[in-house]
Amino acid sequence: MEPKVTIQHLPSPPPYFIPLPFLIRAPIKVLHQCMALYYELAREPTEYLLVQVCPYRLTVFRSLTQLQNPPSIPTLPIVFLICHLFSVKLIVDWHNLGFSILALRFPNRPNNPLVRLAKWIEGYFGRRAYAHIFVTHKMKEWLEVNWNIVYVFCLLLLCVLS
Repeated sequence: MEPKVTIQHLPSPPPYFIPLPFLIRAPIKVLHQCMALYYELAREPTEYLLVQVCPYRLTVFRSLTQLQNPPSIPTLPIVFLICHLFSVKLIVDWHNLGFSILALRFPNRPNNPLVRLAKWIEGYFGRRAYAHIFVTHKMKEWLEVNWNIVYVFCLLLLCVLS
């Protein structure tokens, strides 16, 4: 491991929340992740910080942050806010759409209010990122058409640590 890189795993919510119903457990998990993310990102940064939001990654540099999406909630709004507060550029690495994964929990309710809220949050904050990386052409096309996200591929991240 590069000595300039610090890896920090975010803690999972306490196990006693697991048996709770999803509609109660989900907001508790989001609040827990918000606090843990804020704590890690608002501290004085090392040169590079790799935060594991299992199994996804968030790489923070002094001047830019790369966020792998999903998870979108609460990660995307929290990271966006912290980047905005500390004048750090946000790069979203689009692997999937978090709202579409959430929609799988509600197969009989295509217009579920939670899914619509998640879609709005992901679109609102994702659209405001400094740059975007897409894993497929289809993802790029969908984001351009539906959320007006302009294609920007950032090669800088590939050579920062080398």
